[in-house]
Amino acid sequence: MRERKLFPSSMLTHRDIEQIGNLLERKSTKAPPKERRSSKRLPHPVIELVAPHVDQRLPAKWMLREVHCCDLSEGGMSFFLPQPPDFEYAVVRLGTPSKPTYMLVSVVDYRLDEGVRIGYVVGCSFIREVKIPG
Repeated sequence: MRERKLFPSSMLTHRDIEQIGNLLERKSTKAPPKERRSSKRLPHPVIELVAPHVDQRLPAKWMLREVHCCDLSEGGMSFFLPQPPDFEYAVVRLGTPSKPTYMLVSVVDYRLDEGVRIGYVVGCSFIREVKIPG
C-alpha cells in the first residue's frame, strides 16, 4: 500500500516525520560532538530543495532536488543525502513554492548516519541569499 503524502511533493508523510523525529531524538552512546554553532538549532523535519553550485555557476530551478532536512539555525542547516556530497557549495530553496528564498550554502561537514535512514547527514553554513534562473 502506497503511503499518502500530507501535501503535494513539498511535504513529508506521517511515517517520514515519525522516522525523522525518532532519528533526531535517538540517544547516542558517543560523546556529543563539540557545538560549533553560534545560534540555536531547531528541528526542521521538512523537505526542502537543493542543487549543487558548481564552477561558480548558480543552478537553474529545474536542477533542484528534494532532500529531507534535519535541523535549521540562523547560521545554517543540515539534511540527508543517500551518498556523501560531491560538492562544496549548493543552493537551497527554503520556504514555500509561492514565496521561496534561495540560499547559497557551504558544506561544513557530513557524517554517515545509520539510524532510521541509512545515509549521510550534511551540515551546511548559510553564505548569502541568491536569485537563481528559471
